[in-house]
Amino acid sequence: MTETQLNALFGLVPIHYKAFFMTLAIAGIRTGEALGLKWADVDFAEREIHVRRAIYRGKETTPKTVSSKRSRPMVEKLHRALLNHRAISAYTTQADYVFASSTGRPFNPDQLREAPRDAHGKLGVQMDQKHAYGMHLLRHTSGSVAYKHTGGDVKATQEWLGHSSSRITLDTYTHLMKDAQRDTARTWEKAVFEQPQAPASTMN
Repeated sequence: MTETQLNALFGLVPIHYKAFFMTLAIAGIRTGEALGLKWADVDFAEREIHVRRAIYRGKETTPKTVSSKRSRPMVEKLHRALLNHRAISAYTTQADYVFASSTGRPFNPDQLREAPRDAHGKLGVQMDQKHAYGMHLLRHTSGSVAYKHTGGDVKATQEWLGHSSSRITLDTYTHLMKDAQRDTARTWEKAVFEQPQAPASTMN
């Protein structure tokens, strides 16, 4: 998704899911990691989110890799969204899940997959796979934005996404690296072949 589409998406999804989708995109964490967040993991004072666990098939587990246990900065938009989410939540103790259903358990992933479908349609976002509903698209978009705005810094993007190695990041974002290489080649071409003509010398 483009940055413009991503921004518009947040205004189109159901209000009780808005903070969840913003967390996926802005913090760049995995769906299971977001579902595993408890209010004790959200430090409003320091504006940080601590990824300490994940939900897999309805059960708590450790994050995917050692590097997946990490802290993510909470920018102003996300800070405000999570405060608003807590204000409308029925479960707000430190031990409660941030993204809890009416039973106190984490949101149902199937319902989450359905939630952005209408928004994607309105934004003209099409999935390559027939049954893809876009939750991973938010994380992938987060990585794309991070890569783009760090000047193609693979290490920074790897750390942002919690990948266990830069090889995973390289494999995932090859298309962006090719685009960056084309831009570099074009810049090089302009520097060498499109120099302004030196003024002709005059003789007295």
